[in-house]
This record gives sequence, C-alpha cells and structure tokens, in this order.
Amino acid sequence: MHHELKCWPIFFERIRANEKLFEVRVNDRGFQSGDQLSLLEYDPANGTYSGRQMGATVGYLMTPQVARGLQADYCVFALLNVFISDKIEPVPTQVKPSEEIPF
Repeated sequence: MHHELKCWPIFFERIRANEKLFEVRVNDRGFQSGDQLSLLEYDPANGTYSGRQMGATVGYLMTPQVARGLQADYCVFALLNVFISDKIEPVPTQVKPSEEIPF
C-alpha cells in the first residue's frame, strides 16, 4: 500500500540528513511493513507544502501489542530505502485548520 504523509520541516531535514531513521505516527492507516511512503514537506505554521518530498519503505513496525507503553492508536516504524527528491512539484498549498495535526 502507498501512503502520502505530511512531514514537518524539522523532521524532513533530519530524515534527509540520515539522522532520523524512524517515524512515530497515529496508526489510522493500518501501516504494515513493506508499505511505500511519500513524505511531503509541510509547514504547519502557514499550512503549506514546500514541494520537497522523499520516498521510503516501512520497515520494522512496532505496535502497542509488542511495545508496552506505546499508546493504543500509535505505531513506530523504521524508514528504509529513503529516496530524496528536492524537485519542486505541484502539491496542494493550503490545508484547512480542521486538518491540522493535534498535539
């Protein structure tokens, strides 16, 4: 399965620099090892996408069933085969406030 995910600039840069090799996400998509990801750089401060993107594959996947202490609706997974593309391509530029990620 393929998933398009927002990726905040601070995390995008850490993945790009090969310093962040994992993701912690709400598992509302039923992530599975082997799934393909498109990580789209997204700035939550102004609700826009930069056009930069990376591709990756979901590696080892931890869920609350195997990782005690992980919230019931979250997962942690390894980012494998990261492909970086800084090519600017058209992507949606505005997101409605109701679509913001809650913290």
